[in-house]
Amino acid sequence: MKDFTTYLSTAPVVALVWFILT
Repeated sequence: MKDFTTYLSTAPVVALVWFILT
């Protein structure tokens, strides 16, 4: 469950960075 929580908090950041870079 810890990995899932980490994913939820990391995914938006990754998506935001990807959106800015592309």
